[in-house]
Amino acid sequence: MKYFADCGDLQSLKKTYRKLCMKLHPDMQGGNAEFFKEMDKEYKQLLKTFSNAANFANDTENNDSEFHNWKEDRFAEIIQKIIFYSGMDIEIIGEWIWCFNAYSYKEQLKDLGFWFSKGKKAWVYNGASKRLCRGHYSKKQLYSKYGCEKVETLKEKLLK
Repeated sequence: MKYFADCGDLQSLKKTYRKLCMKLHPDMQGGNAEFFKEMDKEYKQLLKTFSNAANFANDTENNDSEFHNWKEDRFAEIIQKIIFYSGMDIEIIGEWIWCFNAYSYKEQLKDLGFWFSKGKKAWVYNGASKRLCRGHYSKKQLYSKYGCEKVETLKEKLLK
């Protein structure tokens, strides 16, 4: 491990990752795309290792650990609350949770901190204020730039 040798737990890993992002990101002064990609790859491997260890610990307590494997731990609590809403499509796109076909749950989503995007016709969450969000990309551009991970609702899981 070149970048995260001192990290012994998930919290220190994330803290070090944030610092390295500010230092190595290609958009920052002195940043380098190759070093950033290398660091990001190492981070993802370690994050997966730490997450698997945490999920293994949760497995001994309860059997529904399959609902804890989302991209970011910060989304787990929110997704646990909305996964029971049937008929809604939940997608994680980059650092955002998008809920499509969710009009009937609008009050619950508002209470959780989601806001409605008129252009995409979806409820959006990223943990920050809407005013801090900038940029206007189409749904197709977001998919190609960040990728998409679909989260199955509990009803979809049970139907399989």
